[in-house]
Amino acid sequence: MAAGVLGSGAGILLGFWLRTRFVALGAMPGNLRLVVSPFPPIVAMLATLVAAWVAARVSARRTARIRPVEALGETAMPAAGLPWARLIGGLLAVAGGVVLTMVLSSLSTEAAAGPVTMLTALLWTTAVALLGPLIAQAATALPLRAPGMAGYLARKNLRADTGRPASAITPLTLMTAMTCTILFVPTTMERAAQNEVKAGVKADYVLGPRRWSGRCPP
Repeated sequence: MAAGVLGSGAGILLGFWLRTRFVALGAMPGNLRLVVSPFPPIVAMLATLVAAWVAARVSARRTARIRPVEALGETAMPAAGLPWARLIGGLLAVAGGVVLTMVLSSLSTEAAAGPVTMLTALLWTTAVALLGPLIAQAATALPLRAPGMAGYLARKNLRADTGRPASAITPLTLMTAMTCTILFVPTTMERAAQNEVKAGVKADYVLGPRRWSGRCPP
């Protein structure tokens, strides 16, 4: 609740700042007033609390019911591979991401490229989420580690259980992919439009008078 109150207040202040920036950039008229209501922050805090409670209950359900002997046995056992359904789903997501990336490179209109861009980012993010343990295993197999005993133990710990780094890779990938797609696609398209306008008003060839060298032609 404390984090929700702080985040809601910061979000409202950020909304006012963004409005001033949009007005200064000419993206919105200055007479469009920013309407602040208490209902969105309240709904956001309640949704966050419910989601956190459900996630904690679901993740701790099996841990709370397992016997100590079974827990020790599972700790001693090596980590199992990916289930076949998850592996096949991840490979299908990779194939779909490759196909959509190739299709996206051939689109030249904003109306066609906009939906495909978001879908492509979502497919690649889904592939990373499904194949996260394999990606983490490949990353930890690289001969890179921090110096000293701490780096050695950290690398051994990560290689022993790739599920933990995979659980961190998935949300970071989702945040990075969606944020970069939302922020950089409009700026990239704007730069491309500006380049097209400059290329349209600039002549490829210029016809001018021949410079006289001071000698009469024969």
